[in-house]
Amino acid sequence: MLELSPYYIHLWIQAFAFTQAIEIPVYTLFLRMRTKLSWWECVLFAFGASALTHPLVWFAIPWKHYPFEFMYIAAELFAFGTEAIYLKLLGISWKRALMWSFLANLASAGLGEASRYFLGWP
Repeated sequence: MLELSPYYIHLWIQAFAFTQAIEIPVYTLFLRMRTKLSWWECVLFAFGASALTHPLVWFAIPWKHYPFEFMYIAAELFAFGTEAIYLKLLGISWKRALMWSFLANLASAGLGEASRYFLGWP
């Protein structure tokens, strides 16, 4: 069972904020181009994509039982697939939903790794 220490929750909050800072603009741009949603509706929907997947990755996946690399890839694939389905529910084509979910998750994972490497954060 995962220990929910204050430190772990603090790490999650930082990672969640970082992910949202990257993915909200990506999804908002896409949704504004492809839907009739207002700007605020796009931002809220974009927030919802990571809000759906991020806590599950951090708190529901049994990280301790598998190698980190395996779990990292599994978590990113889970986020990619789940967020693509989330976009599809808004009426986006599968092709576009998969493409934008891939781009948003690639951006947040890539920039997250770069930030961690160069800045030690998040």
